[in-house]
Parts: sequence; C-alpha cells; structure tokens
Amino acid sequence: MGALWVALWACPPYFLSCAGALVMLRRCRPSSALLACVAWTCLCCGSLYMLSVAFPSAYGEASLSVWALASLASLAWLSREVVLTVRAASAGLDGLTPVVSASFR
Repeated sequence: MGALWVALWACPPYFLSCAGALVMLRRCRPSSALLACVAWTCLCCGSLYMLSVAFPSAYGEASLSVWALASLASLAWLSREVVLTVRAASAGLDGLTPVVSASFR
C-alpha cells in the first residue's frame, strides 16, 4: 500500500473531525464543548467505517479519485473553520463563546 493511498484514506476523517470540532468549540457552551467534539469525531469515524464495511470496494483502486475529492472538500471546510476560529479569537475571548458572553450582558 502506497503512502498516497494511506494519506487519502486518512485525510477525510481527520479533516472532517477537526473542522467539526472547531464548529463545536465556537458554538457550544464551554462545559459541553468537549463532549460535543468527541461525539462529532466518533460520528465521523464511525460513519466512514460503516461505509467501508458496507461498500468494501469503496476503498479500492477505482475510488482513489473520489477519496481525493473528499480530501479536498474536507480540507476546504477545515480551512474555512480555521479562518473563522482565528477571526473569533482575534475579536477576544468573548468572540469564541458567544453563548456565554450573551448570558453575561
């Protein structure tokens, strides 16, 4: 198995997990953010694992381009979420937790 194949199979779950975790960190209360991030990661990995079990040929040579597109799409979403998180962080700590900051006003 080549390094390109391993990277293409590993990138979509990783990128989707990271992007979803950044969304959860920006939108959830701090007390429930960790649980939401873990749940999102388990959902991503579990659903991709179930797809690989249901459609074993999805991990074959024919789907290399599909996984490359999935990697690019998930990387684009991750990049967007990183930019939004950095913008929220540059606005101050209140920008990262809008739910909490709204409750103190």
